[in-house]
Order: sequence, then structure tokens, then C-alpha cells
Amino acid sequence: MRELSRVCDDRPRVEEANHNLPAFSRVFKETILVSDLSRPLPRAGKGTIQRKKALELYAHDIEQLYKTVEESSSAHGVAPPPSWDVKDVQSWLAEHAAGINDERVVDPDRDLFEQGFDSLSATFLRNRIIGTLRESSDDAINTTARHVPQNFIFQHPTLSSLAEAVAALVRSDDSVVQSPSEEIEATIEKYTALLPARAPEVATVGDGERVVLLTGTTGNLGAHVLALLLSEERTKRVYALNRGSGLMHRQRAAFDAAQLPLELLDHPKLTLLSVDYTRDDLGLSQDNANEVVTHIVHSAWRVDFNLALTSFGTQIASAIRLLALAPAAHYLFTSSVSAASGWNVKKDNHGAHVPEAALHDSSIAAATSGYGMSKYVVEEVLASAHQRGLKTTSLRIGQISGSSKGGVWNASEWVPNIVKSSLALGALPDAESVVSWVPMDAVARVVVDVVLGREAPELINVVHPRPVEWSAVFGAMQAELSLEYLRVASGEDRTFTSVMSAPYVLIPSCQPGIKLLDYYRTVIHAEAQAKRDGVDGCEAGGLPFFETSKACSVSKTLAELPPLGAQDARAWVIYWKSIGFLP
Repeated sequence: MRELSRVCDDRPRVEEANHNLPAFSRVFKETILVSDLSRPLPRAGKGTIQRKKALELYAHDIEQLYKTVEESSSAHGVAPPPSWDVKDVQSWLAEHAAGINDERVVDPDRDLFEQGFDSLSATFLRNRIIGTLRESSDDAINTTARHVPQNFIFQHPTLSSLAEAVAALVRSDDSVVQSPSEEIEATIEKYTALLPARAPEVATVGDGERVVLLTGTTGNLGAHVLALLLSEERTKRVYALNRGSGLMHRQRAAFDAAQLPLELLDHPKLTLLSVDYTRDDLGLSQDNANEVVTHIVHSAWRVDFNLALTSFGTQIASAIRLLALAPAAHYLFTSSVSAASGWNVKKDNHGAHVPEAALHDSSIAAATSGYGMSKYVVEEVLASAHQRGLKTTSLRIGQISGSSKGGVWNASEWVPNIVKSSLALGALPDAESVVSWVPMDAVARVVVDVVLGREAPELINVVHPRPVEWSAVFGAMQAELSLEYLRVASGEDRTFTSVMSAPYVLIPSCQPGIKLLDYYRTVIHAEAQAKRDGVDGCEAGGLPFFETSKACSVSKTLAELPPLGAQDARAWVIYWKSIGFLP
């Protein structure tokens, strides 16, 4: 107990450290586990802790810790609301939110996840709501605690909307609940109303006259597209739009991480601009606005599969503001196959492949995440714009793999995290599905092919036209890493997911893949459902197959892309080792 009290005494130091750390690295006191002096951490001859043995030694303690976190419902000194009216509930939630968020005051009308919240913060807030409801002397309110869904905070990501949802739960009012399809349709209608009534006249753009406005250039795909545009003689000027300050420093860091030529950033045709997506004019000066922009490529987007559609409001609005900025330009939007992940090949009006066209069926997007819904919304709004004569192209992009030049693959993505977790578990996942991943540099080249081309297709699917078996890429990694194969899901006792669910791997900092365990389970469920439905093969994750004929007709890069193979997988592993991600 003295050891535990010492940790509690050090809480100010923990809080000080949290204040200087990014949100995802914060330490919650509920997640601190003190080692037992009678069970010292096993060490190697060099004195370093033997991680796997240590995790096995404390497996039960770690399991109990996570149960405690999941069930934690302490009010932490915050009194229940004086009433369950929206106003009182919002004030009560604000106290809890500040306590969870390092005592920072939370704007009630702004997305919590834009103010420092993450999935763990959401868990704590949800549990505190449940705890207070359970402690109520009113049996009806007490019962309400059982009806708070797991994703409650993600569904209502502002304090104001959360307060309304809690108040509605208490008074058993279902009228405020919108179905996902209804929410999607309402969002499409809202933003379609902002489109110009008709398209302006568009002048023919000659070679060497293209002026491209490109967003998200400090991201992986945006950086690759920027490098290609700067290398192209057929581009006159490139505006790179990103939020915040220190633009050149961040751009150089992005190029360096992607192993792109830094000297390209000294090109006189490049202009870096700071953008504010919350403003109608995007925070750009009149001089910038007056420049004749011939093409817009919008690749900046928030990637978080936990968030609800409402949390992507700023992103959706910014996509429409960009279109309004230069309505005569050819507008390219980097969408995602997630927008069509609910495509059901068994449905009467659905074919075996997702078509290269707007789907006009919100039930398809309703089966996916808020991320996929947000991409679907913009696809539909742009389809309406296309019908009005505006030049818009949605590029529905699939899984992007490591670059074919050097194997560079962002280590924060799900495939690298599976591989790293597999090293600790001693096994790689095996599956019967196929993969149609496209290397990063090839995806960027497809985008630039459309920019430089004469056609403006309404929508194309950017997935590999020559899919390969899962084993074609993971088999090579298995050989490279000397690991066994485990079925992802089967009737056997020992599968990849059962091993990943073992108590001793429940430390995210040690096993990055555990953060994605819910995602893996969703993937497995989707693949199993596809098999039960009698679908003849499916993409990894249960995704349907996508038509690519239109994409191949406008992009020679995609049309001639060779299949992924062992050499690609080896290049990824070598790259992850070179940056220290893999030992």
C-alpha cells in the first residue's frame, strides 16, 4: 500500500507530464499498475526488462485493470445534476469533461475529439454518466443506465448534443433519435443546398497552364501528389493548403518521412498557404482568391473510424467551401471505398462489383463508420454538382500500401500494426480473402493522371485491377519474419484473434494492434458474413469487389499496374525495420 500511495503522491507529476504530451499519450491514474515487490519484473542479462515474460507474470493484474477501467463509474467528486433538464445536464457534463480533459474547459458546441478527447476519454465520460444514473434513487432513471450504448459519446460528440441525448434517455424520448440513413440524407440535403445553381463557363486549359490547389500536402498521399505536380512541366503553379503554422518545416518533414526529393520544395511554382476550414473564404487573402485556379485536389480528411458522422461536419463543409472557391475549376475529391462498404451483392439491384458511379442509396453508407458516411455524403453532393455542369471527380480510393519505391508505409496504419503485434504473438493472421491494395506512389500518379487528362469522370474506383490472394503478400512477410500462420477465424481453439484477446497483450503501448482489436473483429465478422451469404470471394475485411474499367481508361498508371507480390511485402518489412518500428 505504501508503494501505491507513493504513486498517488506523484499524481501532480503525472498531470504535469500529461500537460506536455499529445492527447493519445496521456496517462490516466486509473491505468497505472504498480508492480508487486514479491513478483519482480523479469530481466535479461543486460538488465533490460523481458517484456513478454513480464506481461505473462502480470496477466491477471492487467486483465483486472482493464475490467476496472471499463467499469469505472466514479463521480470523482462531481455532484449529480440538480435536474435532468438539458441545461443542468450540460453543466454537469462540463464538469466531468474538464476533469477528464486535464481541467481544460470544453466548448459545449465544439466536437470533443477536436478538444483533446480520445477513445479512452470517451470511455471514462460514458462510465461516469452510467454511474450517476445507476446511483439515482428514481428507479426509472436507474434503469436508464442499461440503455447507454457503447458508442454513446461518439454518437453525440459535443456537450450540447450529449446533454440533449442524456436528457432524452431519462425521459424515455425516442423522438430525437435519427436513423443513420435519415442522418445521411439530411446531411446531403444540407450541403447540396449550398451548391451554385449553374456551372460557370470553363475555358480550355492548355499544357503548362494548370494552376492546382492541393489540400493535405503534409499527409502521405498529399505529399506524393505534391511531389508529382511539382515535377510536371504541365503545371504552372501549385498552391499547397494546410492548417496551422510552420508550413515549410512541416512540409519538409512530410517529404523526408515519405522519402521524397526535398529539393522539389524549393521550386518557384510552389506556394504554401495556411487555411482555416471553418471560414467561408478559408482564411485566404483576396490575391489568392483571385488567382485563376484550374484544378482543386482535396485530400485533407480526418481519419478516425470511431467517430460519428456529426464529427465530420467541419470536413464536409470545407469540401463544399473549396468547390465554391473556384467553381470553374476541375474539382477532384479523394473519397474512400468505405463509402460503399455496405454494398450487398445479394441485393436485387446490386451487381457483383461496386460500380464507378454515385450510389444514391444511403442504406449502403449507413452500414459503415462515420468516416465512410462522411465520404459518401460528399460523393453524393458532388454528383449533384456534376449534374449541374460543374467538373467534379470523386476518386473512391481503396487500401493504400507502401510505396513501390522503397516500401515506405506509414507505421500508424492497420497493416503495419498487425505485423508488429504478430511479432509479439509469434504468428501472422491467415485469411481466405484477396487484397486489391495500390502502392502509395501509384495512387498519387492516378490522381495526377486525372488532373492532366482531358476527361472529368464523375467517379472512379481506385483499387488494384489485379487483386492477389492474401497469402501472396502475407506469405512473404511470414518468411521474412519467421512466423507461423494462424487462421483469422475458424473452428479451431487457437486463432489469431483469440491469441490477440489474451490478457497479457492488453497494453496498447506494447502491442499496437490491440488498439485495433475491435476493428479486427469487425473485419472478421464481415468476412464471415460474406461467406454465409454465399459471396464468391471478397476483399480483405469483407469489402465487395470494385469495378475499375473507367479508372483504367483515364489512368494508364492503374491500367498497367503490376500485381502485388513478395518483393513488395519484403520492401515494407525492410522499411519498417529501417525506421525502428520492427526489431
